[in-house]
Amino acid sequence: MRATAEPAIAVTRQLGRFIATSSWLDIPVDVRREARRTLVHWIACAIGGSTHDTVERAVRAQLAMSNHGNARLFGRRERLVPASAALVNGIASHVLDFDDTQLGATNVHPTGPVASALFALAEIRPLSGAALAHALVLGIEVECRLANAVFRHANRGWHVTGAVGSLGAAAACAKALALEEQQIAFALGTAATQVVGLREMFGSMCKSLHTGRAADNGLTAAMLAAEGYTSADAAVEGPQGYAQVLNGATDLAGVVGALGQRYEISRLSYKPYACGVVMHPTIEACLRAREARPDLSARATAITLRVHPDVLSATGKQSPRTGLETKFSVYHAAAVALVHGIAGEDAFSDAMAVDPHVSAVRGRVRAQPDEAVRKDEVHATFSLPGETIEEHIDHVVGSVTRPMTDADLERKFESLAGEVLGASRCGRLLERCRGFEEISDAREVLAAATA
Repeated sequence: MRATAEPAIAVTRQLGRFIATSSWLDIPVDVRREARRTLVHWIACAIGGSTHDTVERAVRAQLAMSNHGNARLFGRRERLVPASAALVNGIASHVLDFDDTQLGATNVHPTGPVASALFALAEIRPLSGAALAHALVLGIEVECRLANAVFRHANRGWHVTGAVGSLGAAAACAKALALEEQQIAFALGTAATQVVGLREMFGSMCKSLHTGRAADNGLTAAMLAAEGYTSADAAVEGPQGYAQVLNGATDLAGVVGALGQRYEISRLSYKPYACGVVMHPTIEACLRAREARPDLSARATAITLRVHPDVLSATGKQSPRTGLETKFSVYHAAAVALVHGIAGEDAFSDAMAVDPHVSAVRGRVRAQPDEAVRKDEVHATFSLPGETIEEHIDHVVGSVTRPMTDADLERKFESLAGEVLGASRCGRLLERCRGFEEISDAREVLAAATA
């Protein structure tokens, strides 16, 4: 008798089959539209983050190891080998914490690992815009479905984006390389054994490294599979495989259920504020309250927030010391919104971390976890001498219920990319992105997006 039962569902194999047989013509029109929106948004975040000190250090480290690459970086002049370009573009796209999120489920940021890997691959295996967009949809699908199954109900401390991103990137690159079912399954297995990302790193440079490393790992896994590199047959579902070892997950039916009938990319949220997404309802509540009472930060003796428990587990830093740490402090987010009325990248800088007025208000903020409150919701109470002000955000802007419009996304694109490329070049790049599916060579976008 075998000591361990065989997995009931051949998840790795079924994912491989789905990816291998999927056709761009199978993808619904509304999903194609969302792929275009997702690319516009991700490119903006990658260019916007390209000048961050975290990226500067990463580029110097990669150049010290190899300066002979030909793969381009969004928003920069340097060129690196493709794996390093995937790494750096992944870091840049996530470092501002401004990228897309599967809000309401696992808070995974799915596009970063997938798009970073695909654009690096496009430098050595030319892809049309439609081919890259198709691979993007499938990579995000794999990533989000695995996140839902493995991490939805518990998390031992993994940063979900790092933990699932390698498999999403591998799936996307395997499709772009036109690999067969068995090769794709091997690529997924090779990616599964390279997972990265600890939540302890939130607020440090290493958080964005998770996205970059996942992109690098996924690209490498697909390239290895293309050369006949093998992996375990049940890498995802096996008794000592990915899902069991990472988080003890055994119910994986949702990973392969209704494949091709619904697409997770349609459920992505895009951020209006440059910080941890679970803080966004608090920011909106504080900005709204400040608009009605501009003197609120000076007069409020206490600010009480009733929030989803994930707000405290992910963004509970009470005394952030750096700009990166402020992105994971709901106390800072509330305070800077009340004091300065801002929530963009300037609100989460090193200077704002030590702003005396913000620090003073930060000390008056109290956050209470409540399972009955959704992730896109907050109940905020502002206590003043002789009165109390209440603000309830039912669904924050940027959520699936209140999505950012195309115009909102383009304004965000112009703000982030325009600052790096200039208004004229930014406009030309945006025009190419609008017609991405019709581009014969995705490298046209890369050429337009470098500094």
